[in-house]
Amino acid sequence: NKRPTFVLRFRTKRQAAEMKRAAKAERFTQTSTSFGNWKTKKRIEDSKELIEQGYLISKTIESLAKEVGFSSRSRFVEAFTKINGVSPSNFH
Repeated sequence: NKRPTFVLRFRTKRQAAEMKRAAKAERFTQTSTSFGNWKTKKRIEDSKELIEQGYLISKTIESLAKEVGFSSRSRFVEAFTKINGVSPSNFH
């Protein structure tokens, strides 16, 4: 009796995970953006808030990039500039 219950639980968790993935994909399809683009925009918005709070007064752009989830300073600066039209150091 325990074995069918285990299989049923596994299949239920698996189905739930698949449904979450499908729902997430559908949500981003409806907004005409990919998850990666959404994540980048969210990270840039978070960085703008930190800059406005004075983060760069005592810390570097590299530490800001890491703080919001970018793997490198250059990728962060490139994305920030593309979205905002100015670099993080020139953002006010």
